[in-house]
Amino acid sequence: MKASSRLVAAGLVLLSLLLWEGVCRLGTVNPKLLPAPTVIIKAGVADWPAAWLATQVTLIEVAAGTLLAIVCGVAISFALWRAKTFGKAVMPLIVISQTIPVVAIAPLLIIWFGFGMTSKILLVALFGVFPIIVAFTKGLATPSRDQIDVARSLGASPAWIFSHLRMPAALGDFITGLRIAVTYGPATAATAEFVGAENGLGIYLLTAQGSFRTELVFFGAGILTLMTLAAYLLVGLAERILIPWKKAK
Repeated sequence: MKASSRLVAAGLVLLSLLLWEGVCRLGTVNPKLLPAPTVIIKAGVADWPAAWLATQVTLIEVAAGTLLAIVCGVAISFALWRAKTFGKAVMPLIVISQTIPVVAIAPLLIIWFGFGMTSKILLVALFGVFPIIVAFTKGLATPSRDQIDVARSLGASPAWIFSHLRMPAALGDFITGLRIAVTYGPATAATAEFVGAENGLGIYLLTAQGSFRTELVFFGAGILTLMTLAAYLLVGLAERILIPWKKAK
């Protein structure tokens, strides 16, 4: 994203917050239904110890789940790419697995693995692995037969072709899949915590809802939003480091 685009986006966000604050200040909206941004921030700061503890739990679940999704996604992608017939048979099953809603799988994982972080980590990995598999498998198959034939005619070994043709081509698609996967993570973890957990932002939101603390509900939702945005930006930074030639285009 260009600097001008970032400034425009930041300006729109700031303008929206100012309008929100102004509407709430006019007194036309019930503050219990829609508290002002300043009220939300003030309540969040006062409740920060509890919010920070919940954030740490969810952050660990998201980070561990995303890492597991990367490892499994890359391994499965290699298997599907190497065994093309097997891949064609398995891919529909992978697609079908993504049609099952989180609220249907989360209770089962909690029954099998308990109320701790393990069930949440597995759920984040389960819903994050699909875009990685699809994108990385496609990337590995990107180099054309002509490109490979030219490389072989020049004496390139299979290892050289893989490291200099397939992997550079696959990295871009992998980053695309990872960018989608990380945006699923925080919401998936929080949804799993809704079903049953010892701590986390999902529990924090449920507690705030149960005590009718609307401002804390907004605060918890804001933390989840910032967590998702931070993960997205981290993937963008990884893209600049791993694929510098893409930025130069």
